[in-house]
Amino acid sequence: RYSSIQDAIDNASSGDTVYVHKGTYEEHVNLNKRITLKGEDVSTTVVVWHLDDVINITARGAEVESLTVEGAPYYRASIRVHANDVRVRGCILKESSYGLISHASGISVKDTTARDNSRYGIAILYAHGGGVEESTLVNNTIAGVHVHDSEDIEVEDNVVEHNGMFGVYIGNGTKCVVKSNSIAFNRYGIWLRKSDKNEIKSNKVSNNTRYGVLLTDSKYHLDGSDDNTVQSNDLNGNVGGVYVYNSRGNLIKSNTMTHNAIHGCILLMGSEQNTIQSNTIRYNRYGVELVSSSHNTIKSNTINDNVRVGVMLIEGSDSNLVDANTAKRCHYGAYVHDSQRNTIEDGTFSDGYVGIYLGNASHNTIYRDVASSNTYGVYLRKSPSNTITENSARSNANYSYMLDQYSNSNTLTKNSASHTKKGNTYIGYSTGNVLSEESYTDGTYGVVVLHSSSNTLRGCSLKKNQYGVYVVGSRSNTIDNCIASPTEMGIILEQAHENHITSSSITLPKGVNAKGVYISGEDNIVEHNKITSQKNPTAVDGIYVSAAGSNKLSANTLNNLVSGILVAGGDDQSITSNDISSCSYGVQIWNAVRDTHLSANTITT
Repeated sequence: RYSSIQDAIDNASSGDTVYVHKGTYEEHVNLNKRITLKGEDVSTTVVVWHLDDVINITARGAEVESLTVEGAPYYRASIRVHANDVRVRGCILKESSYGLISHASGISVKDTTARDNSRYGIAILYAHGGGVEESTLVNNTIAGVHVHDSEDIEVEDNVVEHNGMFGVYIGNGTKCVVKSNSIAFNRYGIWLRKSDKNEIKSNKVSNNTRYGVLLTDSKYHLDGSDDNTVQSNDLNGNVGGVYVYNSRGNLIKSNTMTHNAIHGCILLMGSEQNTIQSNTIRYNRYGVELVSSSHNTIKSNTINDNVRVGVMLIEGSDSNLVDANTAKRCHYGAYVHDSQRNTIEDGTFSDGYVGIYLGNASHNTIYRDVASSNTYGVYLRKSPSNTITENSARSNANYSYMLDQYSNSNTLTKNSASHTKKGNTYIGYSTGNVLSEESYTDGTYGVVVLHSSSNTLRGCSLKKNQYGVYVVGSRSNTIDNCIASPTEMGIILEQAHENHITSSSITLPKGVNAKGVYISGEDNIVEHNKITSQKNPTAVDGIYVSAAGSNKLSANTLNNLVSGILVAGGDDQSITSNDISSCSYGVQIWNAVRDTHLSANTITT
């Protein structure tokens, strides 16, 4: 036996084991030989020193096992390592400034508890290789594990809880692995700062008071954390799941992000070329949010039951791809604002308030999405020059497609809408939109055009709606080559002027007050249309002019109706070259109508 641990070390040879019996040893230990320093029982074999580091290791390959090491003062450590390939096993490192701090490569810490230290539990600096595994890091003031300026460090199978700032922090680290840890009740779970090509995998990160995983740039906003993989983690009960700031090329894949107070995943301020793929993101306030971040891919995620938004792109988040995601029971399934050239495709957005929303957003593409069982399917507000193609909208309570308030020059092609309670498509206070080859069925209105001008419907199918197209307070719109089979009225022009209805086909029911084209406005042109009804109509009019004047009704084919053309009001109408057959009345003119011009019409029974 020796009088102190240091005496035993001084008398040992390389490869020896110095066995420390139970007791409390108040001394500074300099482990300067390649030996194993082993305590009899970790809970009762205690080394304490209050003036400096407790154990200072300067020998390569030295080992410390089964000791409680405590009491080092500010900026001093229970164990300080200056040599490579040191192993620490089964120790308790507590109540110092650092539990362990290593300035060397190959450090291996296993089955060790680092707790109640005033800075870090375990700190690894300037290292190549090494790691912390199967250890417990709790109640340290700053971080459980702190890695800086190091590469190939593994942090695996640890419990990291109740640390004041960070569970695991990696600064300027490369090719490190943080895997299969339980990280909870810290301020931040895992924080990578200015760290590239690291892997964060299969961790349970929960109940941290800020974010679960952070990938950020340096303090001075220079280099970000790039090309990292965040995969198969369970991130729940934090303020946010994953937070990415000014970082690029990261893969965020197959994680579960649930019950976080604000975000499932957020990319901020210049985060580009990141991929968010195959994650389950539920029961957060926002599912995925991009702020001023462009050229990212959000793909094949399940983003259900988030309170406000499933996917949100705002403040100049441009040229992102949102592909094949499912967002159900979110207030907004997808929300794009002040952003452009994004593509939202092959997704399902249902059971919310708005399936897909564009606000002050231009040159975006919405392609092959399903927007069903919402209040609104696709809603554009102050959003010009977007392309909406081959989408399906079903069973929305208000409108399936909404172009509102200066949503100008948008193109809608080959979209479908059905069973919309109010109307399939609404164009309000907007100009220059083109709707072509659309299919709208089983709504109250097929299309509503309100106080809007110079819009075009071309080649659209409008079947089983109560009203096919309802144009009110609008001018200079064109309805061309459309097919309508309404349950009540085909096309209504109410206080609408200078509109053009041409080459369209309308089949009316035999019910009461069905009308093919209803006109209350001036200078409209209705020409080259075919209007007919089912057999034995009772009160069906082909073209009904209610008020105003100077409308031109020309070269239409009208058959099997009660009245082919009925002019009930307005002056100076022109009725020319129409072919009217099998109608009870070919043309009716009444109620003191004046200056109606008829010429070259063919009327047969």
